[in-house]
Amino acid sequence: ISKSLFIIGAGIDSTFLNDNAVASGAIILSGNSLTRLSNFTMTGTVGSYQGSLRISGDNKRLDNIRFNQSNGRHPIGVYGNRSNVVIDHSTFEAGGRGINIYGDSSYWTNVAQYAPGTAYGIYIEDCIFNTTGVEVVDLNSGGAYVVRHSSINGGNLAVHGADSNARSGG
Repeated sequence: ISKSLFIIGAGIDSTFLNDNAVASGAIILSGNSLTRLSNFTMTGTVGSYQGSLRISGDNKRLDNIRFNQSNGRHPIGVYGNRSNVVIDHSTFEAGGRGINIYGDSSYWTNVAQYAPGTAYGIYIEDCIFNTTGVEVVDLNSGGAYVVRHSSINGGNLAVHGADSNARSGG
């Protein structure tokens, strides 16, 4: 899609999207067109470690979404350090985790890609994570993100450094 895309539901617990264990993700958002997903509840079983919602590229916003999914996988997968992605005012609960971020593994050899304080970044704001001891944000392959003004209940932030393995940029 080369044009802007807005999927706006009638509200949390009024509009439902069900992943139903789709192997490659229920919704895949790529490219640099303005995209917004808002005001719905995501249910079902996350079918892939890549996430029910797979995001790459710039100008993506996910807000006011309740993720009530099972099986312990991340409902959101974000790909690329040079992304402009905002995830805000959302709730992650039940047996699921939160957000899996796969940066550009060349980050470790080209630190100039990292641009803190710019529009390029993955910003997670004003979210609530209710989990049972799992990572709410899992960072891989030299990714970068900011979490602010959020509540993390029972979970943690995980970071896989360059020393972990080749998957993590090492």
